[in-house]
Amino acid sequence: MTLAFGTEVVRKVSDIEHVVAQIPDAALVGANGLVLRFDAELWLFLMTDVGRAVELLREQAEAVTRRAPHVDIYVLPDGHSSASANPPYVARHGPRLLLRGSDGEIAFNTEVDGALLQSIREKDLHEVVAGAQSRCVVCAASSYHFALPSGAHASQFVRLSEALVDMQTVDRIAYWLAHRIEAQLTELQGKSNLTLLVDHPSMLVLAARVRLLVSQSLSIATFPGYPSDVEARTSTFSFLSKIASAQTAVFVVVGVASTGRLASFVDTWANERPGLVIKSTTLYAVQDIHGTEPLCRLS
Repeated sequence: MTLAFGTEVVRKVSDIEHVVAQIPDAALVGANGLVLRFDAELWLFLMTDVGRAVELLREQAEAVTRRAPHVDIYVLPDGHSSASANPPYVARHGPRLLLRGSDGEIAFNTEVDGALLQSIREKDLHEVVAGAQSRCVVCAASSYHFALPSGAHASQFVRLSEALVDMQTVDRIAYWLAHRIEAQLTELQGKSNLTLLVDHPSMLVLAARVRLLVSQSLSIATFPGYPSDVEARTSTFSFLSKIASAQTAVFVVVGVASTGRLASFVDTWANERPGLVIKSTTLYAVQDIHGTEPLCRLS
């Protein structure tokens, strides 16, 4: 599916026509889906006053279908306004179909899932890295290569911290991570003492924002170092064991996976300890990695 994204946050229903008009023509060519980001207060209004919301949306529908005929319109909550307002509900809600392009009907109660959800998430997260590519994609000079912490060698690598240049961008990623954690929380009903463990100190700002978006309280922590050798691995998993034994569940987040080794180490270690509840998530993978379902594939 070819998706185009609005570049501005919709703050009022009456802003929809304007935001759609700002999308470049080149982005709309060939698109069969358009994704808009809604401010947290607007999202709450749509969820709580459906009748009035549909009435206002119908006033916008004709103008939107003129600009983007036969294109389905999808919406998702804006992570930044949601984190700032700290509503406990927002990350429970994924993207929704707002307007059917085939007949112009309002369909806000239709939450997307499966392949479409994955397409929207990956496109959104891919744009974060693409927008900061000159800073966060580091390429080696000709005939040189990098030795990655995993021990693998590569001609380039992604430094995710370089993409976290402002809180709007941080919260854009935080929303998707919080949405994944919320889905995992449904499996842990009634449990408390939860920790979000990130793989690098530069990710702590992301963890802090995720904590504002999820419906349960999270402690946050970071690995002491990458488990690239036996000594470091022992230290890392001793740290993880100490946290996990005191908590009901630990959510481990890997920022960028080049080989998938770190996530594999965590999953293998956790599977050997059935008494501990450890959920791992990879944000970005630079290639298809067997057994890993990242939030976004960069390949």
